[in-house]
Amino acid sequence: MTKCTPKPVVVTKSTATVEAMYASAVGIDVHADLLFCCYQTFNTTSGETISDHASFGTKQSELSSFSAWVRERNPEIN
Repeated sequence: MTKCTPKPVVVTKSTATVEAMYASAVGIDVHADLLFCCYQTFNTTSGETISDHASFGTKQSELSSFSAWVRERNPEIN
């Protein structure tokens, strides 16, 4: 796993600066019968951030779909 150089992003004057530690990651909000997932990647060359969202059930077949979705995106950290 390769860490990217943290890049500060100022949201507004009233909020703190956020520093990215990885160029891409998957976040998962886990519920009893639902996984809500967000993939985000930052292109260090262009400065562009790309986001992708998906939701999956928690049955075995749906977890297999979730696993495939994550593997397709190949995040640095998840």
